[in-house]
Amino acid sequence: MQPAEQSGPGTSPRDAPSVLVPVSHFWYVSHAYRDDMERIEKENGVRIEAEVKVRIEADRTNPGAGKALAEFSSLVRKCAGGSASTEDPLVDAGLTMEGRHWGLLSTSYSERIDQIKEKFAVSFHESGVTGGKVTVKARSRRSDGRRSMESHAVRALLRLCQEAVLPLPRQSAAGLGGESEGAAGGPASDGQSGCGAADADDDCPICKDKISDKKRLQCKHEFCEDCLTQSVRHMGHVCPVCRDVFGVMEGDQPEGQMSGSLDPAPLPGFPDCGTIVIAYWIPTGRQSGKHPNPGTFYPSLYREAYLPDSREGRDVYRLLTRAFQQKLVFTVGASRTTGMDNQVTWNDIHHKTSRSGGAENFGYPDAGYLSRVREELKAKGIE
Repeated sequence: MQPAEQSGPGTSPRDAPSVLVPVSHFWYVSHAYRDDMERIEKENGVRIEAEVKVRIEADRTNPGAGKALAEFSSLVRKCAGGSASTEDPLVDAGLTMEGRHWGLLSTSYSERIDQIKEKFAVSFHESGVTGGKVTVKARSRRSDGRRSMESHAVRALLRLCQEAVLPLPRQSAAGLGGESEGAAGGPASDGQSGCGAADADDDCPICKDKISDKKRLQCKHEFCEDCLTQSVRHMGHVCPVCRDVFGVMEGDQPEGQMSGSLDPAPLPGFPDCGTIVIAYWIPTGRQSGKHPNPGTFYPSLYREAYLPDSREGRDVYRLLTRAFQQKLVFTVGASRTTGMDNQVTWNDIHHKTSRSGGAENFGYPDAGYLSRVREELKAKGIE
């Protein structure tokens, strides 16, 4: 919802259909009902914009501003007038799950949980219940205690749990926990507290219970075998405590090719050597079960990247080759530059895609780049 450069045919911004909405209500609607907002804009060919008041501008081909205004006004009244979201039973009941699963979620997905807290201005509170389960509730940090924000926060947490394929109890219409539902391919709950009978003096960092069938990683952290197995399924071969990599990580990069060639021209900051030109090619294909939309096509991708043909540059090239072989360089998802879904994108290993322009333009000179990319590769177990 960026400011419009032009108004609809014959309509100035001053004359565009508008509706007076309290700023707090518009903030709430635009965050909590983002999908509805985007649908209204797309179906009616308009953009919904907010200054002191909400203004709706029609485009040149589909002047549906009047209808969009009526739908948006209805949406505002829905949330401001006491909609079902303010009476969400999950706000009071909370989410009930196995204690070990909440431990895994809060450890492995802590950044995502922090994002939910920040977006809806809430905190999560946990309380123990019988049978080794825990109930998690959202509580607003604002003085007015907005239940609507608590509702959307707990629903966002529920979606995160489902995304992580954690076994959550089935939530009834009243939001009460029922029997636990096992994750696909994962171990079923035995109905006992924690991970089973205690056979060690130490507690597992994931389930917070006595360790059963102890597994010790090279970083010296110890876990229940069952807890560690689930952690590997959800976040790969990374220690849930210190993020140290064990075993061999393999990503979801589509099939493709990587090649390297030498160019005698130097890069800025490396006047005494030539340039390694890396070429990546990912042909068009269908997404696999590891990707966001299995069966959906993704378009082809060609990218070039540049390294100095120095001793350190050649070593980084060797490490990048290993990363590509382990399918860690690219992934499939939403493009960070265009916002389009189902695209082949970089996967958190930074590349220099320009020879010049400095760090702000993904180019050289950038004195710290080689050491930074080595750290990124080390975090994925490649060193």
